[in-house]
Amino acid sequence: MTIAFSGKIGSGKTTLTTALATRLDWPRISFGDYVRSYAIEHHIEPTRENLQNIGERLLDNDAEQFCASVLSQVVWRSNGNLIIDGVRHISVLNIIKRLVNPFKFIHIHIEVDERTRIERLQSRYSSEQVLTIDNHSTEHDVKAQLKQEADIVLSTVLTTNEMIDQIVEVLGLIN
Repeated sequence: MTIAFSGKIGSGKTTLTTALATRLDWPRISFGDYVRSYAIEHHIEPTRENLQNIGERLLDNDAEQFCASVLSQVVWRSNGNLIIDGVRHISVLNIIKRLVNPFKFIHIHIEVDERTRIERLQSRYSSEQVLTIDNHSTEHDVKAQLKQEADIVLSTVLTTNEMIDQIVEVLGLIN
């Protein structure tokens, strides 16, 4: 099974996916980690704006290759279990579904209270930077479409452990 997570920046995806991967002992990959390592490898400062621009460029240049490169971060095909953090585009969601086939694919969208999300972001960025981050084209699908495409929508009113318990129960995973 492959479980892919989407949600706005600051929604808690990384915290949740890291904890879920640890609990289930599944490999975890991250679009953000891949783009960050790409930036560092190419001597580009890994600022949020640069990372968004790099991700957009990789997607525009060859979306299929970008997704395949992210998937290649770990060896996972032996048992098929995989957690993917940071789906930001409908096109990426569809490519990932195809690339992980025949394994079962579940898309979980993380919904966060906007005030909480902004507080999280403002602890790392200025108000102006938060506005720039939120208005970047890489955020369009996250805001507009990915929630509607999700198999499961989780609210961060739950604790991380409560969300993990809910995922494990709903998906019938042995914990």
